[in-house]
Amino acid sequence: MQFIKSAITFIFIVITLYCIGYLCILYKHAFLNLSSEAKLNIFKNSKVMYLLTPLLFWVASRTFLFKNANGPLYSNIHNLFKNLDYPNYFKIDFPFPSLLAIVAGSLIAIYAGGALGPETPIIYMSMILLLYAYNLFKGIFKNFSLELNFESLLYLGYIFGITILFHSPLASLVLVLEKSIRDGSANIASNVIYCCVGILVAYSLVDISNNLFQDPPVSFAYSVSHTIQYLILAIIC
Repeated sequence: MQFIKSAITFIFIVITLYCIGYLCILYKHAFLNLSSEAKLNIFKNSKVMYLLTPLLFWVASRTFLFKNANGPLYSNIHNLFKNLDYPNYFKIDFPFPSLLAIVAGSLIAIYAGGALGPETPIIYMSMILLLYAYNLFKGIFKNFSLELNFESLLYLGYIFGITILFHSPLASLVLVLEKSIRDGSANIASNVIYCCVGILVAYSLVDISNNLFQDPPVSFAYSVSHTIQYLILAIIC
């Protein structure tokens, strides 16, 4: 029975990582496209963007209405690692609407011409979506799921996002060891094992999507429609 539970939980984690990875890559795809479109629109539709940009930045700034949606990445993640005895702490620090606000706000800001990067939303997505998904899975299939180490689960989501971002499995592995040793973790071996799974899944996605971010320039009307689509996708996902 223990073997069956382990197998089911492992399959769930791998499938979940693939789904989260696809969403992260889709977000990065949207981010890079909107960034390119914003640059083109500054030249081609400067008068429209002159009026639209302040409005878009104001809308993006509304993320402060959501808890930790515009807070510093390091301190928020640090809080998660410092509350390992409270596995549901992430629900307090990262309400799900806040994650949606982070994604939507970043896409709006980059389309307005903001000089942002996709790093923070992708790391948040990879960690928080995994935690919420596992928590849901454990609640529904409690008789068929294995209780995973919460610390290792945190490392898994964190390193998975890092690998999606920087495409460097070796650097991700070194980061796992460095952070585990520095924090005095008692689960270094399991952290590394979990993260190796995440690195393999992330790198397989990165390798498949080599040509995902190469799109031709599009018209202003088309880019606006794409912006709306991406925002709807962020809200739904």
